[in-house]
Amino acid sequence: MRILAFSVLVATSLALLCPAYAEGTDTGLGFEAARLRGLHYKKVPSRKLSQEKASEYVLRLLDEELKPGPTLTKEVFLKELKLMPRKTTIKKILSKLYASQVRGIYDPAKKIFLVVDGVSDQSASAIAASMAGMDASEIYTVHELEHAIQDQHFDLSAISKRVEANSDQAFAAQSLIEGDATLVMMKYTMEKIGVGEGAIDLSNPGMLSYSQSDLKELGLEGYFDEATGLTSLTDPVLNSAPLYFQEWLSVPYNRGMIFVETVRKRGGWAAVNKAFKQLPASSEQIYHPEKYLGAKDKPKAVQVGKIPPQLGKFKFVGRDTAGEFTVRILARQYDKDLAGAEGWGGDTYLSYSDGVQGFSVWYTVWDTQRDAEEFKVLIDSVLKLCGRNRKTTYAAVRQEDRVKVYLGVPPEFKSRF
Repeated sequence: MRILAFSVLVATSLALLCPAYAEGTDTGLGFEAARLRGLHYKKVPSRKLSQEKASEYVLRLLDEELKPGPTLTKEVFLKELKLMPRKTTIKKILSKLYASQVRGIYDPAKKIFLVVDGVSDQSASAIAASMAGMDASEIYTVHELEHAIQDQHFDLSAISKRVEANSDQAFAAQSLIEGDATLVMMKYTMEKIGVGEGAIDLSNPGMLSYSQSDLKELGLEGYFDEATGLTSLTDPVLNSAPLYFQEWLSVPYNRGMIFVETVRKRGGWAAVNKAFKQLPASSEQIYHPEKYLGAKDKPKAVQVGKIPPQLGKFKFVGRDTAGEFTVRILARQYDKDLAGAEGWGGDTYLSYSDGVQGFSVWYTVWDTQRDAEEFKVLIDSVLKLCGRNRKTTYAAVRQEDRVKVYLGVPPEFKSRF
């Protein structure tokens, strides 16, 4: 899943959940976003679509971006870890998430802002905005048009191409893009309702667990919740999706905002602008901004040796990177200590498929041997559940600071890795 496999989110932000707004409502709001962001804005054309046509548009974008090889590579890996059901596909999951909820689209390829006509919004954020005397469409439109501003200055399509071969890097770039737009949206909201700049530290992860009573005092009741940070992202369709996809769609907003605000506080908006040119290299840097701002703790290279192009009926379909994000999801889904995700140094996984079944081999490297051992404890407990009642190999082998994980590998092929 490359960054533009989520372009309807990456380039459209809260489009899945924002309310309908009339054609032309970007007048003034784009310039407001640009003022807050310290950048220039050139108004983008807008066009109305029905809900049905907007859904069709989104699904066409999805079809274009979900390339068969990379998508199958990830599907095999996620299924072997039970992070998605075996009898579904990434396309089905994302299609369900996108099709029924899309409210607006900023398309960076066509440089156009599409709005859905005739849809009312009863989300928690819309209700909270109304309570604060605001129109939620203003808030979301500011967010949307910040993506147009990003595109005008940094070229979102070019960013996508830079990270398309690595899902973890794509996730990090998505977090920068969404975090930037969410931060602008929040600063616009706080300014409109008279909340001072220092009332909430938007760079503090603890702000995601503010109590609703605390937020009520600040006039922000309903905008945050403990699970996702932004109540606007809590939705029955989203909540019914596998945890991996819930987090893949929501973390770029909340953790991304924290990352961007941390960068901004260190060096102003100029530092954020620089981040669009020197992209965060991994989800680890999003969760730990100091690893981006400090010594640039970049992912370590992972050596896998010669990759067999075919093993029996199984063909090699691709390789990708899971990142700290995926390890965190494993810990959460299996109710394990997050310590097993800390100290991630780098990883790559190889996926094989015969068109029906598949397996993966996951190579990981950690900052220290202790970190590697903590991950092995986590993954061993996960593998006991993944491999139950299956004849293939589910095992993890640690050698110093490296852990190799076999995910559904037929026993006769284990020695090839």
